Amino acid sequence: MEEKLEAYRRRKRRVEAVKGFTDKIVKMVSFQQVRVDAPEKEADQAVVLPVTTIENSKDNVEEENIPDEVSVTSETSDMALGAPKRTPFTYFVYVLYFLLWATCYAIAIELQFGVVFFLFSALAAVYLNTRTRPKQPGEVSAYSVFNEDCHAIDGTLKAEQFEAELRYAAMK
Repeated sequence: MEEKLEAYRRRKRRVEAVKGFTDKIVKMVSFQQVRVDAPEKEADQAVVLPVTTIENSKDNVEEENIPDEVSVTSETSDMALGAPKRTPFTYFVYVLYFLLWATCYAIAIELQFGVVFFLFSALAAVYLNTRTRPKQPGEVSAYSVFNEDCHAIDGTLKAEQFEAELRYAAMK
């Protein structure tokens, strides 16, 4: 029985070691590493705070009005949503990624499939830099048709403004 237990423990340790190793490799290679580390802590804190306030105020539900709708304003930006600030370490990591890519690209050119490597790396960059997470509550979309009441962000050109500019440009 002891032998089976020891074999089971060894197997579990091996599985955990492999999982830890693969997680480290994924974090090391992933372009999202710098963006993921800081927001996880902030997101955990943001999730914990509303839950505790809801638990504490179960008796006072009638007194406290919780709004169902989130106001959509153009003041919402990536920085307002808790996007991490760029540090010198962030730029250093990006330079290291670029140097790694340039080295692999040079090797691919020597092996005479540089164009293929460039195309696959471009596709990988597009995939990795496209946001796949859902939109945050209150986050304004760049496309006004997806916003509540078709609210446009500041600095965008509305159809009426565009028509007026076309008409006045034709008169000059």
